[in-house]
Amino acid sequence: MSQLKVLPRVYQEMIQAYYSLKSEVEFDIEIQHIYENPIFCNPVISNNGRALLYSEFINSGIVQIKDICYEFIPGFLSKDSIVELVQEKHPELKSRIIAEAYAKILNAIPKLWKKDLNQINPVNVDRIPSLTVGTKMIEFSKVTTKIFYKLLLQKISESPTSEHFWTQHYPSMCFKSLYLVVNQCHLPPECVSLNYRVVTNTIFTLSKLCRMGKHDNSTCLSCRAAPEDMFHLWTNCPSLVNFKSYVIDILHNVLLKDTLNPILDYTQLILLGYLKNTKEINTYFVNFLLSVARISIYKSRQIKVFDDKDIDIKRLFIFTMKKYVLYAFTYYITNNRLPLFEKYYVNKNPLMRYDQKSFQLLI
Repeated sequence: MSQLKVLPRVYQEMIQAYYSLKSEVEFDIEIQHIYENPIFCNPVISNNGRALLYSEFINSGIVQIKDICYEFIPGFLSKDSIVELVQEKHPELKSRIIAEAYAKILNAIPKLWKKDLNQINPVNVDRIPSLTVGTKMIEFSKVTTKIFYKLLLQKISESPTSEHFWTQHYPSMCFKSLYLVVNQCHLPPECVSLNYRVVTNTIFTLSKLCRMGKHDNSTCLSCRAAPEDMFHLWTNCPSLVNFKSYVIDILHNVLLKDTLNPILDYTQLILLGYLKNTKEINTYFVNFLLSVARISIYKSRQIKVFDDKDIDIKRLFIFTMKKYVLYAFTYYITNNRLPLFEKYYVNKNPLMRYDQKSFQLLI
């Protein structure tokens, strides 16, 4: 690996990635791989633990197992054929010496290999190797970069420590669904960024700053009644009571009223989003709305912490919702992609009035 330093960095990373995956990936050793093995200086083909080396055979073009096999039928070339091949280059060699060397080569080849080579002709076998990924066998030519990338991530990545934190509060949490919601496409970038910080528990609440020795008081600056931790910041602060009721009313009575799975834990919903996958409702818009509610709470908190000012969270929420929906509508109509706007913002959404030329958000 130390010799990689002479290569361009991109090739170094590719080779290092391969070595990371090597223990997780298996190539199925089939007849074509045996066929192309070198005969000489090969530790697998040895006589009493010593690899073979016959320079006269190499000079005659006999270097791989395929060079001593028939071309179109299974099996090995006869002794006389090998003697004839070698004597074309080395006529001075006696037939007996060549025959004895050939016998040693055949004796050194593993028995299982000889059995396969005597039964199957490699020329008639598909030469594409297969790749074992988990419990699946995939034809190598069909293995995509995405599969290799996922294997690499599984090998080198670690689960966030935040998973332990959320599991303590929500033991049945499905993190796969959670990460899909966090990385939901078409969300505003600032919402994606904040969602990620919430899910990974990297919001610097006053309680966390106190534990780090970066702040003297963990008391919430909005209510002055309790320490500001993750749950207090997003849902438990008394200053959020009216806004929380407003968001819950929209979710429960408008967006989710027809679902077979009613929402029971609104704290989890506001913190982490709507994780169920159902065709009954527009889950994209539900999580979009929750993301905007989250960003509104966080912005109001930041203004309180740094400027000691109180703002109307509900008013900020409504303004932000309309701004982002207008931006999306303008973008999709400009790029002739209105079906996507309808998919993400209009379908199964009683809060939206829409006629392909204009829209009205009923909040």
